[in-house]
Amino acid sequence: MTVLQNTPEDLEMDTVPRRSGGHRSVLGRAAVVIDAFDDGRALSLDDLTARTGLPRSTVYRLAEQLRDVGWIERVSAGYRIGLRLFEVGGLAADAARLRAQACTWLYQAQQQCAQIVHLGILDGDEVVYIDKVGPARSDVPTRIGGRLPAYRTAIGRALLSAQPEATWRRVIADAATIPTRPGAPSLTSILETARRTGIATDFGDSVSGLACVAAPILSSSGVVGAVSITGPGSTNRATLQAHARIARQTAESIASRLIPAVPASRGGTRRVGDGQESVQTDPADYLRAL
Repeated sequence: MTVLQNTPEDLEMDTVPRRSGGHRSVLGRAAVVIDAFDDGRALSLDDLTARTGLPRSTVYRLAEQLRDVGWIERVSAGYRIGLRLFEVGGLAADAARLRAQACTWLYQAQQQCAQIVHLGILDGDEVVYIDKVGPARSDVPTRIGGRLPAYRTAIGRALLSAQPEATWRRVIADAATIPTRPGAPSLTSILETARRTGIATDFGDSVSGLACVAAPILSSSGVVGAVSITGPGSTNRATLQAHARIARQTAESIASRLIPAVPASRGGTRRVGDGQESVQTDPADYLRAL
């Protein structure tokens, strides 16, 4: 793994760079190098040096370290922005768009259930929380921008369950050696149930003492996010069933605002992972997951 490091030369007092703004930390200077690509062109080492105002040797070292992690890449003309930076930028833009579209429905769900409501997306094998609605003080130790292994959480399981089967079976295989809560159903069983019913659950698997239900947000191109409701582990079955209904309805309401979106599921099909698949749409059916 490449680690960006300061060297004595990096900390020298140079003439004030045109773009560096006086940044002396390694991350600050790395950001200056990335900012130099503001017109989309490939830049030579001399171009980068001129644009950043940093010492040429410092620019070269930072450029090579950024290349190692995929943020920039080397081409015949020098360097250009790398695909990984495009991927991260695209993820951020998609997340911001989804959060804006979901905002009203998340607050409405929170008013109905009086618990913590999350909005999350899948990034690799992790769930990223992009919104959290509820009391400022709560026993739910999540935060916007936080990450957890997807297989451990209801919201992550909802996201995984709507992926192609090969994807979530790979995640299960990778997690097979990790201890689970005594008496808990297998991850395979949990994901198969979530895939069939549209509701994923977590009873203390991610955080002891909490119970969570979640539903995926499905567009015609696949799963774009998921909604979860988290409350105390002592929550009774009837309340959990009510939370499951709210989560499912909220996910469907958000999906209805996406263009294009999956039609409200009153029978018929939804897109799940690798194809069209019929699902249980009556609440009495999908609540059997609880």
